[in-house]
Amino acid sequence: MFVIGGNSANKFDSLLKHHMLLVATSDVYYLNSKLLNGHHKYLDFESYNKYYKNILDDIELVTEPIDAFLPFMPDEGDVINEDEVHDNMFIVNRVGPEYEKIDKRVTWDDMRETLPPTHPAIIAVMEDGNKLQTIKDDIYIYWSITKYLQKLDAIRLAILSNMTPAIEYVVQNIDLDTIKKYIHTNKINVVKYKKTIKDLLFKPDIEFTDAFYDIDHDSLPSFDLELVMQKLCTNIDCKVDSTIVVAIYLATTFAMTDIKNNNMESECAQYVRDVVSKI
Repeated sequence: MFVIGGNSANKFDSLLKHHMLLVATSDVYYLNSKLLNGHHKYLDFESYNKYYKNILDDIELVTEPIDAFLPFMPDEGDVINEDEVHDNMFIVNRVGPEYEKIDKRVTWDDMRETLPPTHPAIIAVMEDGNKLQTIKDDIYIYWSITKYLQKLDAIRLAILSNMTPAIEYVVQNIDLDTIKKYIHTNKINVVKYKKTIKDLLFKPDIEFTDAFYDIDHDSLPSFDLELVMQKLCTNIDCKVDSTIVVAIYLATTFAMTDIKNNNMESECAQYVRDVVSKI
Protein backbone atom coordinates (compact mmCIF):
# COMPACT_ATOMS: atom_id res chain seq x y z
CA MET A 1 0.00 0.00 0.00
CA PHE A 2 1.23 3.49 -0.87
CA VAL A 3 1.16 5.86 2.12
CA ILE A 4 0.56 9.56 1.38
CA GLY A 5 -0.64 12.60 3.32
CA GLY A 6 -4.30 13.04 4.25
CA ASN A 7 -5.01 16.05 2.02
CA SER A 8 -3.45 14.37 -0.98
CA ALA A 9 -5.43 11.19 -0.29
CA ASN A 10 -8.72 13.09 -0.36
CA LYS A 11 -7.76 14.91 -3.54
CA PHE A 12 -6.62 11.68 -5.19
CA ASP A 13 -10.01 10.10 -4.54
CA SER A 14 -11.70 12.90 -6.48
CA LEU A 15 -9.15 12.70 -9.29
CA LEU A 16 -9.64 8.95 -9.63
CA LYS A 17 -13.43 9.21 -9.85
CA HIS A 18 -13.21 11.81 -12.60
CA HIS A 19 -10.52 9.78 -14.36
CA MET A 20 -12.70 6.66 -14.40
CA LEU A 21 -15.60 8.67 -15.85
CA LEU A 22 -13.35 9.95 -18.65
CA VAL A 23 -12.07 6.43 -19.37
CA ALA A 24 -15.64 5.07 -19.51
CA THR A 25 -16.60 7.88 -21.89
CA SER A 26 -13.60 7.05 -24.09
CA ASP A 27 -14.78 3.46 -24.28
CA VAL A 28 -18.22 4.58 -25.48
CA TYR A 29 -16.89 6.68 -28.35
CA TYR A 30 -14.24 4.14 -29.31
CA LEU A 31 -16.62 1.16 -29.37
CA ASN A 32 -19.20 3.08 -31.40
CA SER A 33 -16.52 4.11 -33.89
CA LYS A 34 -15.54 0.45 -34.34
CA LEU A 35 -19.15 -0.70 -34.65
CA LEU A 36 -20.07 1.92 -37.25
CA ASN A 37 -16.95 1.71 -39.40
CA GLY A 38 -17.49 -0.17 -42.66
CA HIS A 39 -21.28 -0.26 -42.42
CA HIS A 40 -22.05 2.16 -45.26
CA LYS A 41 -24.01 1.21 -48.34
CA TYR A 42 -22.59 3.36 -51.13
CA LEU A 43 -20.16 6.00 -49.78
CA ASP A 44 -17.15 4.71 -47.83
CA PHE A 45 -14.84 6.37 -45.29
CA GLU A 46 -12.21 7.17 -47.91
CA SER A 47 -14.78 9.01 -50.02
CA TYR A 48 -16.07 10.86 -46.96
CA ASN A 49 -12.57 12.04 -46.03
CA LYS A 50 -11.82 13.09 -49.60
CA TYR A 51 -15.07 14.84 -50.52
CA TYR A 52 -17.07 15.74 -47.40
CA LYS A 53 -14.89 15.97 -44.29
CA ASN A 54 -13.87 19.59 -44.84
CA ILE A 55 -17.36 20.59 -45.95
CA LEU A 56 -19.03 19.23 -42.82
CA ASP A 57 -16.36 19.55 -40.13
CA ASP A 58 -17.83 22.77 -38.73
CA ILE A 59 -20.99 20.95 -37.60
CA GLU A 60 -20.71 20.33 -33.87
CA LEU A 61 -21.36 16.99 -32.21
CA VAL A 62 -24.40 17.22 -29.93
CA THR A 63 -26.19 13.87 -30.02
CA GLU A 64 -24.84 10.98 -27.97
CA PRO A 65 -24.06 7.75 -29.89
CA ILE A 66 -26.85 5.89 -28.11
CA ASP A 67 -29.37 8.34 -29.56
CA ALA A 68 -27.78 8.75 -32.99
CA PHE A 69 -27.81 5.07 -33.95
CA LEU A 70 -30.65 2.80 -32.90
CA PRO A 71 -30.25 -0.98 -32.52
CA PHE A 72 -32.14 -2.89 -35.19
CA MET A 73 -34.72 -4.95 -33.29
CA PRO A 74 -37.75 -5.56 -35.54
CA ASP A 75 -40.97 -6.95 -34.17
CA GLU A 76 -42.80 -9.75 -35.93
CA GLY A 77 -44.78 -8.40 -38.85
CA ASP A 78 -42.80 -5.14 -39.16
CA VAL A 79 -42.34 -3.80 -42.68
CA ILE A 80 -38.60 -3.27 -43.09
CA ASN A 81 -37.02 -0.71 -45.40
CA GLU A 82 -33.73 -2.36 -46.29
CA ASP A 83 -32.12 0.98 -47.18
CA GLU A 84 -32.56 2.15 -43.59
CA VAL A 85 -31.01 -0.91 -41.95
CA HIS A 86 -27.23 -1.34 -41.89
CA ASP A 87 -26.10 -4.98 -41.93
CA ASN A 88 -28.97 -5.93 -39.62
CA MET A 89 -27.21 -4.00 -36.87
CA PHE A 90 -28.55 -0.46 -36.58
CA ILE A 91 -30.75 2.27 -38.02
CA VAL A 92 -29.57 5.86 -38.41
CA ASN A 93 -31.72 8.24 -36.39
CA ARG A 94 -32.57 10.97 -38.89
CA VAL A 95 -34.13 13.18 -36.26
CA GLY A 96 -31.32 15.16 -34.66
CA PRO A 97 -29.66 18.57 -35.09
CA GLU A 98 -26.50 17.24 -36.75
CA TYR A 99 -28.33 14.95 -39.19
CA GLU A 100 -30.74 17.72 -40.12
CA LYS A 101 -27.85 20.09 -40.91
CA ILE A 102 -26.15 17.46 -43.05
CA ASP A 103 -29.46 16.67 -44.73
CA LYS A 104 -29.94 20.32 -45.76
CA ARG A 105 -26.32 20.88 -46.79
CA VAL A 106 -25.82 17.73 -48.89
CA THR A 107 -28.16 18.24 -51.85
CA TRP A 108 -28.35 16.18 -55.01
CA ASP A 109 -27.03 19.08 -57.11
CA ASP A 110 -24.11 19.48 -54.70
CA MET A 111 -23.43 15.76 -54.73
CA ARG A 112 -23.20 15.67 -58.52
CA GLU A 113 -20.68 18.53 -58.40
CA THR A 114 -18.69 16.98 -55.54
CA LEU A 115 -18.44 13.29 -56.41
CA PRO A 116 -17.02 11.76 -59.62
CA PRO A 117 -19.79 10.71 -62.05
CA THR A 118 -18.73 7.06 -61.73
CA HIS A 119 -18.87 7.02 -57.92
CA PRO A 120 -21.17 4.25 -56.57
CA ALA A 121 -23.23 6.87 -54.70
CA ILE A 122 -23.93 8.83 -57.88
CA ILE A 123 -24.80 5.69 -59.82
CA ALA A 124 -27.12 4.49 -57.03
CA VAL A 125 -29.12 7.74 -56.98
CA MET A 126 -29.24 7.92 -60.77
CA GLU A 127 -30.84 4.47 -60.76
CA ASP A 128 -33.16 5.19 -57.83
CA GLY A 129 -33.76 8.69 -56.46
CA ASN A 130 -34.82 7.25 -53.11
CA LYS A 131 -31.20 6.21 -52.52
CA LEU A 132 -30.22 9.85 -51.90
CA GLN A 133 -31.28 9.62 -48.26
CA THR A 134 -29.30 6.42 -47.88
CA ILE A 135 -26.20 8.23 -49.15
CA LYS A 136 -26.82 10.91 -46.53
CA ASP A 137 -26.96 8.15 -43.93
CA ASP A 138 -23.54 6.97 -45.11
CA ILE A 139 -22.20 10.51 -44.84
CA TYR A 140 -23.68 10.86 -41.35
CA ILE A 141 -22.09 7.58 -40.25
CA TYR A 142 -18.60 8.73 -41.24
CA TRP A 143 -19.16 12.26 -40.00
CA SER A 144 -20.02 10.68 -36.64
CA ILE A 145 -16.95 8.45 -36.62
CA THR A 146 -14.77 11.48 -37.39
CA LYS A 147 -16.34 13.44 -34.54
CA TYR A 148 -16.02 10.49 -32.15
CA LEU A 149 -12.29 10.24 -32.93
CA GLN A 150 -11.92 13.97 -32.34
CA LYS A 151 -13.76 13.50 -29.06
CA LEU A 152 -11.31 10.76 -28.07
CA ASP A 153 -8.39 13.14 -28.65
CA ALA A 154 -10.07 15.76 -26.46
CA ILE A 155 -10.76 13.21 -23.71
CA ARG A 156 -7.14 12.03 -23.85
CA LEU A 157 -6.00 15.58 -23.12
CA ALA A 158 -8.64 15.91 -20.38
CA ILE A 159 -7.35 12.71 -18.74
CA LEU A 160 -3.80 14.07 -18.61
CA SER A 161 -5.01 17.45 -17.37
CA ASN A 162 -7.17 15.91 -14.65
CA MET A 163 -4.40 13.60 -13.44
CA THR A 164 -1.56 16.14 -13.65
CA PRO A 165 -1.47 16.69 -9.84
CA ALA A 166 -1.15 12.94 -9.30
CA ILE A 167 1.48 12.58 -12.04
CA GLU A 168 3.52 15.41 -10.51
CA TYR A 169 3.20 13.84 -7.06
CA VAL A 170 4.36 10.46 -8.34
CA VAL A 171 7.34 11.81 -10.27
CA GLN A 172 8.49 13.84 -7.28
CA ASN A 173 7.72 11.43 -4.44
CA ILE A 174 7.29 7.82 -5.57
CA ASP A 175 10.84 6.62 -6.17
CA LEU A 176 12.04 3.11 -6.95
CA ASP A 177 12.57 2.18 -3.28
CA THR A 178 9.01 3.26 -2.46
CA ILE A 179 7.64 1.12 -5.27
CA LYS A 180 9.70 -1.89 -4.19
CA LYS A 181 8.24 -1.58 -0.68
CA TYR A 182 4.74 -1.29 -2.21
CA ILE A 183 5.12 -4.55 -4.14
CA HIS A 184 4.34 -7.07 -1.40
CA THR A 185 3.77 -10.01 -3.75
CA ASN A 186 5.63 -10.96 -6.93
CA LYS A 187 3.03 -13.48 -8.06
CA ILE A 188 1.07 -11.85 -10.90
CA ASN A 189 -2.72 -11.91 -10.50
CA VAL A 190 -3.78 -11.85 -14.15
CA VAL A 191 -7.51 -11.65 -13.36
CA LYS A 192 -7.00 -8.67 -11.07
CA TYR A 193 -4.70 -7.03 -13.60
CA LYS A 194 -7.20 -7.34 -16.46
CA LYS A 195 -10.08 -6.02 -14.36
CA THR A 196 -8.00 -3.11 -13.09
CA ILE A 197 -6.86 -2.18 -16.58
CA LYS A 198 -10.43 -2.36 -17.89
CA ASP A 199 -11.69 -0.04 -15.14
CA LEU A 200 -8.83 2.43 -14.99
CA LEU A 201 -7.22 2.74 -18.42
CA PHE A 202 -8.21 3.08 -22.08
CA LYS A 203 -7.18 -0.17 -23.81
CA PRO A 204 -6.11 1.23 -27.23
CA ASP A 205 -3.77 3.66 -25.45
CA ILE A 206 -2.28 0.83 -23.41
CA GLU A 207 -1.53 -1.20 -26.53
CA PHE A 208 0.10 1.79 -28.22
CA THR A 209 2.18 2.70 -25.17
CA ASP A 210 3.28 -0.88 -24.52
CA ALA A 211 4.45 -1.16 -28.12
CA PHE A 212 6.42 2.10 -27.81
CA TYR A 213 8.44 0.87 -24.83
CA ASP A 214 8.86 -2.58 -26.29
CA ILE A 215 11.55 -1.24 -28.65
CA ASP A 216 14.88 0.47 -27.95
CA HIS A 217 15.14 4.25 -28.10
CA ASP A 218 18.44 6.11 -28.27
CA SER A 219 18.23 7.25 -24.68
CA LEU A 220 16.22 4.37 -23.24
CA PRO A 221 16.57 0.58 -23.64
CA SER A 222 13.35 -1.35 -24.21
CA PHE A 223 11.43 -2.77 -21.27
CA ASP A 224 8.19 -4.65 -20.71
CA LEU A 225 5.67 -2.01 -19.61
CA GLU A 226 2.87 -4.57 -19.51
CA LEU A 227 4.80 -6.63 -16.97
CA VAL A 228 5.41 -3.50 -14.92
CA MET A 229 1.68 -2.74 -14.92
CA GLN A 230 0.88 -6.35 -14.01
CA LYS A 231 3.11 -6.04 -10.95
CA LEU A 232 1.65 -2.70 -9.92
CA CYS A 233 -1.99 -3.68 -10.48
CA THR A 234 -1.58 -7.01 -8.68
CA ASN A 235 -0.51 -5.15 -5.52
CA ILE A 236 -3.32 -2.57 -5.43
CA ASP A 237 -5.01 -2.62 -2.03
CA CYS A 238 -6.94 0.68 -1.95
CA LYS A 239 -8.07 3.70 -4.02
CA VAL A 240 -4.86 5.60 -3.30
CA ASP A 241 -2.91 2.69 -4.79
CA SER A 242 -5.12 2.83 -7.89
CA THR A 243 -4.51 6.55 -8.31
CA ILE A 244 -0.75 6.15 -7.93
CA VAL A 245 -0.65 3.26 -10.41
CA VAL A 246 -2.67 5.24 -12.97
CA ALA A 247 -0.36 8.22 -12.47
CA ILE A 248 2.73 6.05 -13.00
CA TYR A 249 1.24 4.75 -16.23
CA LEU A 250 0.26 8.24 -17.42
CA ALA A 251 3.79 9.44 -16.71
CA THR A 252 4.97 6.90 -19.30
CA THR A 253 2.48 8.23 -21.88
CA PHE A 254 3.43 11.81 -21.06
CA ALA A 255 7.13 11.03 -21.58
CA MET A 256 6.80 9.40 -24.98
CA THR A 257 7.25 12.55 -27.07
CA ASP A 258 10.40 13.58 -25.20
CA ILE A 259 11.87 10.08 -25.37
CA LYS A 260 11.09 9.84 -29.08
CA ASN A 261 12.95 13.13 -29.60
CA ASN A 262 15.84 11.93 -27.42
CA ASN A 263 15.09 14.61 -24.84
CA MET A 264 15.60 13.07 -21.42
CA GLU A 265 15.55 16.36 -19.53
CA SER A 266 11.83 16.33 -18.71
CA GLU A 267 10.79 14.97 -15.32
CA CYS A 268 8.57 12.30 -16.81
CA ALA A 269 11.23 11.04 -19.23
CA GLN A 270 13.76 10.80 -16.41
CA TYR A 271 11.18 9.06 -14.23
CA VAL A 272 10.52 6.45 -16.89
CA ARG A 273 14.26 5.83 -17.34
CA ASP A 274 15.26 5.83 -13.67
CA VAL A 275 12.18 4.32 -12.05
CA VAL A 276 9.52 2.71 -14.24
CA SER A 277 11.93 0.81 -16.49
CA LYS A 278 13.60 -0.71 -13.41
CA ILE A 279 10.47 -1.96 -11.59
